[in-house]
Amino acid sequence: MDWLLIQVLFLQVLVPLLLLIWLARIREKARFNWLLKTIMVLSYLTSIAVAGIWPFMPWPYVYMSIAILLAMRGGWRIKDIPWLDVAELRSQIGLVGLLVTSLASVAMSVYLFSGWIPPAGSSINLTFPLQQGNYLVVHGGSNMILNPHLKTLAPTPRYVPWRGQSYAIDVVKINHWGLRTNGILPTDLKRYAIFGDSVFAPCTGKVVSAENDRPDLPVPRRDPDRTKLTGNHVLLECTGVEILLAHLQRGSVVIKAGDHVIVGDFLGHVGNSGNTTEPHLHISAQRRKSGQPLIGGEPVVMLFNGNYLVRNELITGYQAMSDRHNIQ
Repeated sequence: MDWLLIQVLFLQVLVPLLLLIWLARIREKARFNWLLKTIMVLSYLTSIAVAGIWPFMPWPYVYMSIAILLAMRGGWRIKDIPWLDVAELRSQIGLVGLLVTSLASVAMSVYLFSGWIPPAGSSINLTFPLQQGNYLVVHGGSNMILNPHLKTLAPTPRYVPWRGQSYAIDVVKINHWGLRTNGILPTDLKRYAIFGDSVFAPCTGKVVSAENDRPDLPVPRRDPDRTKLTGNHVLLECTGVEILLAHLQRGSVVIKAGDHVIVGDFLGHVGNSGNTTEPHLHISAQRRKSGQPLIGGEPVVMLFNGNYLVRNELITGYQAMSDRHNIQ
């Protein structure tokens, strides 16, 4: 079952529609109640606009536009009722719940927006490594709701070998309809828009590690070998920072350890090898000391063409290609 689709249908379609219907129905006896309801609805829509994955990018703006119009309509219709219904204030337990929910929604929105701010520390500027269509960042940002990779920063021994990928991003490709697949969670990898796309070097440097023989597994199987989480991959060392491009297609990697590459060199194709639930490109950066695991270094913040990429960033192949030519 495609859990991403279920999440989208429930949290990003059903719940917003129910909230908009609720906002349209004005039964409040006091303007304060209506104000809290409006704040809660707007905060929820703001939260899902940031935290949800939106291959159909205009929808958050559609929801918000409708909510604002309904709020303006409601504000006009209740202009003559009192701010507080003093007679019933003591018995309005629902008002307390609405107040708490509204405050929680606002706090969540603020927290989610904080994920757009890059983590503190040094960063490396890279060129986006894909250029054959429209690409969507599904995991990226500086909090764990937007970017689950950040959980590997926790001081837990099991995460130590993976710490270097804490600031990673995951990228999928979408077609003109905003879909990343042809069908619902197909097992055929060729039905994923990004499968087989060419991956190019995001920086100039030396190849530290490359793997090319891990199998591309049908969705949703993962490689059972926990020492091969990155699957087929390329690890580049550029100006003292190692850049990992992971989950590549078996047999497609054209370079080996010790080779030198420049920005824009072809490296391989996107596949579905290693610890992955579906075809995508994983990119991360780290500084690693001698003896540390393959992705066990200190994570480094990545900028792409000067931009910090977060969930729902849309990058076109045309933009990536233009930026690459500008750098060269």
